Amino acid sequence: MNRVYAFIDESGAFGGDTKNPSVSKYFIVTAIIFKKEDLENAKISTEEIRKENFFSSEMKSSGIGGNSKRRLKILGELNAIPYKYFSLVVDKEKLTSYRFPGLKYKKSFYKFLNNIIYCELRKTFPLIDITADSTGSTGFSESFLKYMKTKIDPGNLFEDQNIYLHDSKTDILIQIADIVSGTLSYIYDERKQDSQKKNYEDLLESHKLKVEFYPKDYRDFNIYESALATEYEPDIAEICFHSAKEFLNLYESSSDDDVKIQIEVVEYLLFRFINNNQRNYISTKEIIDFLNSIGYEEISKYYFRTKIIGKLRDFGVIIASSSKGYKIPTCKQDLLDFVEHNNSIILPMVYRLKKCCDKIYIGTMKETDLLESPKYNKLKQICNILDLENKYMDSFE
Repeated sequence: MNRVYAFIDESGAFGGDTKNPSVSKYFIVTAIIFKKEDLENAKISTEEIRKENFFSSEMKSSGIGGNSKRRLKILGELNAIPYKYFSLVVDKEKLTSYRFPGLKYKKSFYKFLNNIIYCELRKTFPLIDITADSTGSTGFSESFLKYMKTKIDPGNLFEDQNIYLHDSKTDILIQIADIVSGTLSYIYDERKQDSQKKNYEDLLESHKLKVEFYPKDYRDFNIYESALATEYEPDIAEICFHSAKEFLNLYESSSDDDVKIQIEVVEYLLFRFINNNQRNYISTKEIIDFLNSIGYEEISKYYFRTKIIGKLRDFGVIIASSSKGYKIPTCKQDLLDFVEHNNSIILPMVYRLKKCCDKIYIGTMKETDLLESPKYNKLKQICNILDLENKYMDSFE
């Protein structure tokens, strides 16, 4: 497989009131992709386009603004450059909505984006060198560099991936990424669209590898097409995903208060499952804090475990749990964690109950059997199995 070279820049900024027309609704990150043999000629040709249209200035989408005639001219000239592009278009309004309050913080927001970009690029291009703009005011590139360094194996002699920060003023190919990201904002942000939207799309079409939109929604999510799900065990993840989706489809119109809370919890767990594969278990505290933030204020841990998680499992929703919290399982190990967690709780409880019942039964000269009621038949059967198991083990001593 041949190595490719990606040049990354973004459009938009973190945060801000997206209801304000002057604030970008979308955060768009674009990677311009080149084959090695095309790099030098692309630099020369793009530099000529820059000089003709921007003179001594950097080639930037903000320098074009709403001048659609000028934008069409520049896109037309860039059409001859042999680049491809992959873009990530993030709807900030959806992402930082009240349902997912943690993503209103820049560090969490960038971490979320970095994981998506890394997974998308690595899925398509196992051998890749990435160059990002070091001069942006958003701080995104610096966060991406730090994130990538955590992913690059220092012992990998083949150097499958590398990342660099360059000043976009001196790296002409990063400037193409700026133009494409900025143009996509004129295509997707309805507040910036003009009559030339279709022409912008046509000029970019032959260069497009993929445009991915986030956050994803469970209604149209496909595990087998998701870059974030490449590390999942698809058969298991698919079964668990559909168990949650089926519950939502069946009960989304319910007026029962407990079911409404259950729906909120399933949607929260599914958001993590679909949009963020680096997320492991989600603590009880985090989920209860989330429920508090959307108006469910008096939720105890007991109520949460019995009336919410317990009932969801009764409905058939597969939710793994461990001492660290809860998640929709993505692999066999998640399910084994759940088995181990239950094994560590259930068996000791039954053994303690059996010891209590045995002492009372023997101490009362076999007159008091705490499990004699028919409603305890199954529990008594379990205790009898443990008794037989102990007798069997004693026979080997």
